[in-house]
Amino acid sequence: GFVYDDSTNRVGIGTESPTQPLHIAHATDAQIQLERVDTSVGSGDGIGAIIFRGGESSQTDIGRIRVNAAQDFSAGSSATTMTFETTPSGSTADAVAMTIDSSQNIGIGTTSPTTPLHVKSSATDTAGILLEAASGGELLFRAYESSAGHGQIYMQPNGGGSTVKIDTNGDSYFTGGDVGIGITSPARILHVSTTAHTYLRTTSGGTNKNSAIEFTDGTNFFYSGFMANESGVSAGEFSIFGTNAAIVVEQAGDVKFGVANQKIS
Repeated sequence: GFVYDDSTNRVGIGTESPTQPLHIAHATDAQIQLERVDTSVGSGDGIGAIIFRGGESSQTDIGRIRVNAAQDFSAGSSATTMTFETTPSGSTADAVAMTIDSSQNIGIGTTSPTTPLHVKSSATDTAGILLEAASGGELLFRAYESSAGHGQIYMQPNGGGSTVKIDTNGDSYFTGGDVGIGITSPARILHVSTTAHTYLRTTSGGTNKNSAIEFTDGTNFFYSGFMANESGVSAGEFSIFGTNAAIVVEQAGDVKFGVANQKIS
């Protein structure tokens, strides 16, 4: 039934004791239905909305949930878009905060999402996506747009301190433990495993450029690879190189030792 309580200005539908200005109760599934009844609906036309109004000196629209047609309706298709609007800080007018399009893509910060979840940052150097730990309040995952407009990802354990950083235009690092490629239980800081032949490749900018692996204890350095840009080593020769070439292997297989280039064929 329908009840109006004039002592509280409350309306009850399905209840004789409304506790809100509009209180709807149903034994199984309480619903509110907004229906557009005309038969000519074009793309962009409004279907229905719930509007929230308020303000300090005068009432304005400060939030809404809106459904619009995403196409010209036909007998076989009635695609829609739903938007959620809130009022930003420093404003008195509502603006679109989230959009669900006719492909069920969700857009936050964009009204034209192209993926199931599409987030557009409101400013640079701010996190676009955050994942917070269930307890402790630590931010376990942060996706950023840097001040220069480049993508960055940070990950950290619950307890603080970034252990993974991936930067599309800067330094990246992994400090949380050993890294495995092709293996889930790496035994070294970098452990590469395959079921076939395993290769590591370094590629230089040309035959006169070094392409090598560097070994250091923080003070001393050794290099292993193509060191064509160093004295005593020619293009195409593999060398172990410290201050000078220690061992050089020519393409033909001959081996040279030391800076005097003593050769063993």
